[in-house]
Amino acid sequence: MDWELQLQELVQSETEIDARNIWATCSDYIPFNYRFEHTRSVVNTARYLHGKEGGNYRVIIASAWLHDIAKHFGMKDEPGPHHGILSAARAAEILATLDFSENEIRQVHEAIEHHVGLFADNVKRSLEADIIWDADKLTKVGAVSIGHAFSIAPAFGQVTTEGMIQRGRNWLQVIGKTVSAFKTETARQIGRDRLDFLTRFYDRLESEYEMEEDYASGN
Repeated sequence: MDWELQLQELVQSETEIDARNIWATCSDYIPFNYRFEHTRSVVNTARYLHGKEGGNYRVIIASAWLHDIAKHFGMKDEPGPHHGILSAARAAEILATLDFSENEIRQVHEAIEHHVGLFADNVKRSLEADIIWDADKLTKVGAVSIGHAFSIAPAFGQVTTEGMIQRGRNWLQVIGKTVSAFKTETARQIGRDRLDFLTRFYDRLESEYEMEEDYASGN
């Protein structure tokens, strides 16, 4: 079996366990597997950035599939190493069984270990690691981020329109700083465009909900 397909199936299987725990009220199906959907978006984004920026394809795509392999909801409240360190170690174990070279595994380990965080830092990364950092954060800006946020929200309690607007406003304050910290020029360009869209979306959502005069007709 192709190594990319193997990684995809592994991630899907393992993230479903976490998803079932989150959606405890649903026994027949998983309404939304956020971790898998996020990871698949990171892979698609990383593949696009690789096409624009270059780098080692195997390292980039393997890192994208496995960047959150040891992550689960609630980890922020647990003591110990962050999920980047844990996922990097787990990724190295997995790739050793898939005919990846020691050098490729080392590069994947580096990219995953250093993908954590939303703001600028002083870590010197390889091009492959820069692409993974950017790909992970780009999925949190724009239309996909809205779809993911709205889809997972009901798993954590009641959802209201006011709450969605407020969470969106709060997130804009955070993610704006992230966009300015993107590592590659391609990601910076995409990030600025998506941030503009995200800002306009929440402006429009709030205006329509409050039925402000300019948006009362929906035009």
